[in-house]
Amino acid sequence: MMLYNKQDLKKDFASLYVQNFALKSSVQAFLLVRKSTNIFENIILSYSDFSPIGFRINGITAHIFFDEVEKILQPILRKYEIAFNSFSTFGRTFNNVEGVDQLIFQTEINSTESFHTIKPAFEQIIEGKILPFLLKFNSLDAVADFLSDKKIEEIVPYITGSILLPKTALILKLTHHTTFAKRLLEFRGILVEYASKESRYEVMLAVYDELFLEDLGN
Repeated sequence: MMLYNKQDLKKDFASLYVQNFALKSSVQAFLLVRKSTNIFENIILSYSDFSPIGFRINGITAHIFFDEVEKILQPILRKYEIAFNSFSTFGRTFNNVEGVDQLIFQTEINSTESFHTIKPAFEQIIEGKILPFLLKFNSLDAVADFLSDKKIEEIVPYITGSILLPKTALILKLTHHTTFAKRLLEFRGILVEYASKESRYEVMLAVYDELFLEDLGN
């Protein structure tokens, strides 16, 4: 009996055809990727090896990379040696989707037959949730409008990590959003408060001030 391996899993994932998306391999994940001039969209299907032979699905996420944001933000983050997600400007997970039996993702995938027991759930999430999400937020203006009045905790599912505040402010700036000036000062105030309590935020405050040097009048 031939052992079911990563190449077999890749072949089975390739049967998840999504129009205009190409399948790529990554470390313990497969990516469905679609590129246009300034936008890079990807659907990430992560998995873990499962003993003795086989795999188990960890989660499904969707991300949109906007070049106009990242070409400004990422060089500054590298300068300050701050870790960041290099392929995502805005995204979210699609675990625990209503109407999808989450227990099915605990199935051990050790054959094409076992993969096909899970495949309908993948298709349901991709077609019913992820593709509409990517369509809704396929412009930076749409992302800015969504973020413009959100509280920090409401932004967290879409922009994670310490770069949340500078990235959100930069999106508002690049789209000339009417809330930019107000939120610029609001976010800086939050960073100042964080930095007074935890030294690790001092670096992010420095990033923020450099990123918005002219806007803050410093």
